[in-house]
Amino acid sequence: MPTADQFVAELKNWDGYHERRNGESIFGRRWAIRNHWTSIADEAWCDMFLAECALLAGGPELLELVGDHYRTTLHAKMFIDAGRWTKGDDGIRKGDVVFFDWDNGLMPKDIDHVGAVYAVDDMIHTVEGNRSNRVSRFHYSKTHNRIVGYGRPRYTMEASLPQVPEFPEIGFGPTLDVKSIQELLLNRGYSVGRAGVDGDFGQDTAAALKRFQRRHGLTDTGTVDEKTWDELWVGSRHKD
Repeated sequence: MPTADQFVAELKNWDGYHERRNGESIFGRRWAIRNHWTSIADEAWCDMFLAECALLAGGPELLELVGDHYRTTLHAKMFIDAGRWTKGDDGIRKGDVVFFDWDNGLMPKDIDHVGAVYAVDDMIHTVEGNRSNRVSRFHYSKTHNRIVGYGRPRYTMEASLPQVPEFPEIGFGPTLDVKSIQELLLNRGYSVGRAGVDGDFGQDTAAALKRFQRRHGLTDTGTVDEKTWDELWVGSRHKD
């Protein structure tokens, strides 16, 4: 069964991740590719962060429970319509999706940010994407005046295996896939050249990929096969 622990562990693994200088994030890119919305790749990614982590942690079933959204208002509506919405300071639990309104409107239509609860004691402890352009942990009082409410996923469905994003075919796949490869290499500490994440699978990116492959016991072809793609994603939260 998909669990809150699975979801929270994946969220915490990305703690400290920072978007690129142009505002793109790997979560926005991957969400856009899955949903055929490539124009959204540089949009605010707090909700797409939750969706991609759910998919990585527990596959399609966990994604369905958590929600696959980029608009926080529609995400909240999903929980409200399903009767899985709660407000106030009682009954908050790990794995709840927490919705915020920075202007203190405190109505679902005013929601403009989302995160997830990873622990509850006398405070609420959250993991949030796209706060100051990064993934960070935060701590709030249970009566914090910016919290609109909580969505409560029903962690009871049968789980599939975690779903690593489909690996790209270099030279044929979309440019966004090359950018994802470059960003994953950078996250692991491998330079892809002065241009950085530019979508050009050139000599510098190929050389970085070969170094990565050798380090991880893979054949150093300088091209991305399924094993290389999986290894990039599986360990992408931790630098070598």
